[in-house]
Amino acid sequence: MFLSKILKICEMNYKRVIIFSAVQSESQECVRLLIRKDANINARVYTGYTPLHLAAEKGHFGILQYLINHGANITACADDDLTPLFLTAQFGRTDCLKLLLKTLEQKGLRGFVNKTALDGATPVLIAAQEGHEECISLLLDCGADVNIPVKDFKAVAAHYAIFKNRPSNSGFNILVSLRWKLLPTPSETNPQFRYIPYQRYGHTAVAHEDCAYIWGGRNDKDGACNVLHCFDCVKLAWCYVKVEGPVPNARDGHSACVIHDKMYIFGGYEEEVDRFSNEIHTLDFKTLTWSPLKPVVLFDTLSHAWQEPVTQGIQPIGRRSHSAFIYDGYLYIFGGYNGLHDIHFRDVFRFDPGKFLCHGYLYIFGGYNGLHDIHFRDVFRFDPVNMRWSIVKVKGQGPCARRRQCCCVIGSRVYLFGGTSPPDGSHPHFSHTSEFDLIDHSDLHILDFAPSLKTLCKLSVLDHKLDKSCLPKSLR
Repeated sequence: MFLSKILKICEMNYKRVIIFSAVQSESQECVRLLIRKDANINARVYTGYTPLHLAAEKGHFGILQYLINHGANITACADDDLTPLFLTAQFGRTDCLKLLLKTLEQKGLRGFVNKTALDGATPVLIAAQEGHEECISLLLDCGADVNIPVKDFKAVAAHYAIFKNRPSNSGFNILVSLRWKLLPTPSETNPQFRYIPYQRYGHTAVAHEDCAYIWGGRNDKDGACNVLHCFDCVKLAWCYVKVEGPVPNARDGHSACVIHDKMYIFGGYEEEVDRFSNEIHTLDFKTLTWSPLKPVVLFDTLSHAWQEPVTQGIQPIGRRSHSAFIYDGYLYIFGGYNGLHDIHFRDVFRFDPGKFLCHGYLYIFGGYNGLHDIHFRDVFRFDPVNMRWSIVKVKGQGPCARRRQCCCVIGSRVYLFGGTSPPDGSHPHFSHTSEFDLIDHSDLHILDFAPSLKTLCKLSVLDHKLDKSCLPKSLR
């Protein structure tokens, strides 16, 4: 009896060792035979490796696929919490990485893409360190977070791509490149579905704390809206906001800015009463209460309440499609259009709701002049300190002439998305008979106010049509 136990233990150890030898030598037939002979598919050696770990490290795709199909544990952790996914990213095993990512997706384990090793390193960080660009792209497409730092140095993936001095900082351009990500839309049977705003244009969106607030806007089917919608950027969920106070009339083409936990709404077109508003409404985010300011309406984003401040001075004429920005505690209004009087404005108004520190200029790109039927693609800058306009000479291709685009500032860059323009955007003097003759854009452009030397060199290569074949692949 004792001897039989010893022989059984020896047989088990033999099968455990020999399956690793079969994987090491890339003998898929031997692996299949051993699995059929009840070899432990999740057996471990002294490093904590399983056969799947070894197949992932060596890039043996066929064996990896066979092991997965026969029940190998794809989330198994070896010493230092190394996973098969981590090893494929470390050694640049692209096909194996694709297979593991697909399997994790099918098993509902998408979040495992950010599983860290013992030192806090993620698969995308190790891929950046080793310069495996295709692996970086695959991981990013599956939701890899490039901002998870290692424990000791607090460095993230982009740091390693630079500090390891890979050719042309291989991988760094991918890590900092711009990527759209479509957020999942709840199904009609999901309780969350009823909170999603209907499709619209001419609305405003402001950010407050971890939420984005959508108000106003219209479409040609449902008309204008005055319901406040909130999108939680942490939970990725919509919700209605229950507000108090007199809610402003439904409108589109208004502007919205946030000052001191309050959202300020100005102007817009109220279709129901056929009026171009010159009112200001406020929503207090603390109390969630609307208040009308005459002629301006303010919304406090902390109270979620509108407020009506007392105003003095010259009031702007009612308008829509204007620009609004905050500087040094003041709300500035520029331009816009009044359809009742068919007036396009180029005036600047300032409204003082109270002081708070903010620095910068107002930048205007493009737009449309209905009197002369011209779309613009120029850039102007307004200095609110000296109250002076200046034209900005911009290098690079730039967007075509357009209107109704949206812009936001992140760091030293302006991001411009979408808009509408004549069919041939290079010819702004296009006469059209209706709105339906215009083209809707979904392109993204960046205006960099502090371009790096690398960016300037790229522009120079393009401007002078130089040969790009000698450049690294990441720069072409």
